[in-house]
Amino acid sequence: MQRFILRQNILRFRRMLAEEDSPLLRETALRLLKEAEHELALIEWVWTWTYPDLGKEHGEALDELLGAAMTRHGADFGTLQIWEEGTAMLHLIAQRSLHGSFIERFAHVDSGSGTVCDHALRKREQILVRDVEQDPAFASILEETRSEGIRALQSTPLISLDGAPVGILSTYFRMPRPSGAPELPPIDDLAARAAVILTEHLTEAAAAGAEDGGAIHTEWSA
Repeated sequence: MQRFILRQNILRFRRMLAEEDSPLLRETALRLLKEAEHELALIEWVWTWTYPDLGKEHGEALDELLGAAMTRHGADFGTLQIWEEGTAMLHLIAQRSLHGSFIERFAHVDSGSGTVCDHALRKREQILVRDVEQDPAFASILEETRSEGIRALQSTPLISLDGAPVGILSTYFRMPRPSGAPELPPIDDLAARAAVILTEHLTEAAAAGAEDGGAIHTEWSA
């Protein structure tokens, strides 16, 4: 329903821009349009704000893989991040069911941040946190996890065929996962497919950067 309302508002604000003559009303319509487009992007295609170099084809494919991983895990939320060696950062490029404040908080994660995704990337192995409320590593971000209703999560590193880390796929759960709970189903095949897509993008971006002599640029537009 929220997506439908946002799309309808976007169409309405675009009509106002096309039909209104009043500078004040046009300015208001433009501001509201940008806000609605931003909110819709956070829900649907977060990469258009956090990592616009990714492109629609790769962005849609990775979003589908994230959805498949969530279904397999029975997860309530999910994120997929790309690791950019040049900036030494993880950039959020796909998400499911999370809200704006959480997304903005973790849109870009520095190497050495101490987050679960950072640890998974460094160790190159899946990390499962059974209850964030009982883990001291989450003390500084409990406000964010509580606001989303997150109690457990796992982060799986995405590794290229030549052994280089290229991203992280994480799934989140509303309920804690006690030690006696069933193990999460493996998502190695989905992680491998995501790694191939990310590697393809990074290779293309590096080639483009070499041609124009510039670096890859990413930005967050609030």
